[in-house]
Amino acid sequence: MHKIFFLLLFFLPSISAQTIKGNIIDEESKMKVAFAKVELKSQQKSIVILSDSLGFFNFSNIETGRYDIVVEALSYKSFVIKEVLANSGKQTVLQIELANQPNLLNEVVIKPIANNVSELNINKISIEQTNRYAATWGDVARMALSFAGVSNVNDESNEIVVRGNSPKGILWMIEGVEVSNPNHFAADGASGGLVSGLSTDVLRNSTFYTGAFSANYGNALSGIFDLKLRNGNNERYENTFSIGFTGINILTEGPFKKGKRASYLLNYKFLNSTFVNKLGLGKVFNSVTPKFEDLTFKINVPFKKVNFALWALGGRNITEFTLQSFAEINNRAAFYASGLNFSYQLDNNTFFESIISLSGNENINNRKQLFTNDLEQKNSDLNYDNLRLSNNFTRKLSRNTTIQFGSIISRLAYRLSGSFYYDLGDLNLKISDTILKSNGNTYFLQNFISIKQQYKKIQIQTGFHHSYFVLNGKNVFEPRINISKELNSKLKMSLGLGLHSKLEPISIYLFKNNLLLNGKEVNNKNLEITKSFHTVFGLNYLPNNFWSFKTEMYLQNIFDVPVGDDKIFEGIEHISLINLNNSINLNPLLSKGKGRNYGIEFTAERSLKKGYYCLVNASLFKSYYSIFNQGLKPTRFSNDFITNTLVGKEWQIGKNILNINFRNTWTGGIKDFNYQLINGIPKYDYLNGYTDKLGEFYRLDFKVNYTLNFKRTTSTFSIDINNLTNRKNPLFRFYNPIIKKFDIINQLGFLPVFNYKLFF
Repeated sequence: MHKIFFLLLFFLPSISAQTIKGNIIDEESKMKVAFAKVELKSQQKSIVILSDSLGFFNFSNIETGRYDIVVEALSYKSFVIKEVLANSGKQTVLQIELANQPNLLNEVVIKPIANNVSELNINKISIEQTNRYAATWGDVARMALSFAGVSNVNDESNEIVVRGNSPKGILWMIEGVEVSNPNHFAADGASGGLVSGLSTDVLRNSTFYTGAFSANYGNALSGIFDLKLRNGNNERYENTFSIGFTGINILTEGPFKKGKRASYLLNYKFLNSTFVNKLGLGKVFNSVTPKFEDLTFKINVPFKKVNFALWALGGRNITEFTLQSFAEINNRAAFYASGLNFSYQLDNNTFFESIISLSGNENINNRKQLFTNDLEQKNSDLNYDNLRLSNNFTRKLSRNTTIQFGSIISRLAYRLSGSFYYDLGDLNLKISDTILKSNGNTYFLQNFISIKQQYKKIQIQTGFHHSYFVLNGKNVFEPRINISKELNSKLKMSLGLGLHSKLEPISIYLFKNNLLLNGKEVNNKNLEITKSFHTVFGLNYLPNNFWSFKTEMYLQNIFDVPVGDDKIFEGIEHISLINLNNSINLNPLLSKGKGRNYGIEFTAERSLKKGYYCLVNASLFKSYYSIFNQGLKPTRFSNDFITNTLVGKEWQIGKNILNINFRNTWTGGIKDFNYQLINGIPKYDYLNGYTDKLGEFYRLDFKVNYTLNFKRTTSTFSIDINNLTNRKNPLFRFYNPIIKKFDIINQLGFLPVFNYKLFF
């Protein structure tokens, strides 16, 4: 490793002075915005230039440090990007989308766009903040934990709970198309894993939605990660090397031919067994020995009115571990996604995009568990390959009205197998069965239309989304409406209403069992698509250009939830998929469950100004479920409250930057069923739901970043200390049949996470 580092330093190219550049486009029609006024502002000075005829701008020969970018163009709302960092080892490249200004005013009023506090249910994911904030591990999913109403299931995972919903309700999108879960060490049907398969080095600023989605989004119940891969630098060759807790990362990018705008970007990341053992990661993660690798690339070829982009990502991982000497778990998993995006600017008001993509994942899981004289063994091999064609047409009918419509055709192929085996030693009985054995494909069809109307102080977006699942012929028609009104120059009110739905993993629908009902096959093929009606009301207050305040109140009514069919199989009457974060629990189900989430959220943010920033939010909420109209009871994810406090200070020391960050998280913690031990055997209280709180979750994190800018390179050193106080936060409670007692498995303790990154 030392040899690699010195070789990198030896072959460093000559690098010019610092540069911030980018392009400006229309938010809806994607038309290039020519001759826009672009101002670069720092505490010391201001520089103003105009974008060229294709919307490109370039600030070269500037000093290292933080800048605000202010963009103004005729007929558009002014736009501000804050906290832009310029360093010497890498050019900063921005893509700016301007919103229409329906009614031109005599006076231009500049309103800042806060990085995290913005429109109703919309949170901007800043890649710079993701790398800077404590406890993010450079992962956009862990960055989302900074937002109001978002909490973690397990801090060894980046899986998240949004407003009390199961993590299964998350939709992942990359480059405008749905993809399989892009995380390592993920279970089937889960939305997260131990670590992201996407490096922040390949992403540009993206968006995370928490409810009441617009009509162009479908197949999501709780949240949406809408991620964008950035283009490679099309003017010069650049490289990035990093090494740290989450592995070794190597990136290269540049133009295919200098003077042309086509570019490439290639990123490879890995964590091998030698690296794991030297860092002692196996001891950190409850005896897990994680190993993984992933690869991401993007090729972008732009023309005057046409753009082609070819992209792909893929990863694989393996893990083995034991649990208190009576359980062995082996898991191998892989994921991939790729796409070809074709976009065409028909005229100044019309934009068309077509995407053909292929994504999928594989999950092989083997579990063996010993209960004194009894043996339980479960095996599964689940493979999915999803081919999608997405078409999107946007037309600006007038300065005030834009229409967008499109379709998504998904071919869902699967190869599924699953079985279980029980050796009941005390009863001298052996039972085995195949609960999954299916190869084939089906289709999922989606159509949408959305109309946005903008006036002087009010914006209305209406539309509907339609879904059709060919496997069982189920339809969902989902009307949506979002209204926002400016009450004055600093205060905006918003209301969002809409029906949303999401497919369960295919393995849930194709479950079967031949041991029940005297050999007659039981299956879940005819389950309904789970649905949720969202109502959200919000207020945004922007008193000045660096403080922002936001509050949202919401109600979600969930129905057609798959729940355990206890008339077929006793002992599963408590099962509701609303409480699961993956599809591992395969049982006969009926769509007879309901749920309800409601709460209120508060957020205050100060963007980085004079070296200081802060982000504070609090959420109070309840999450309930019911089975066969038995009454509402708390869900597993109803931890009642969430608070986050993030504060930081930054100093510029010559050309270098020192940044310290604190993060404090306090939530209601994990819940479980109440129980009684009767003759050493647990008896659970399923009737009242998840009412037993294992303990509140509290964690204090601290991070230091130090960036050194040299003539030809930039180096960043960081140390991220997670759980500074080493608090024992409960993760789950399990019954140990050997000692006939319950044990608690805790979440991560004191954990230093280091990283070194070199730009050259």
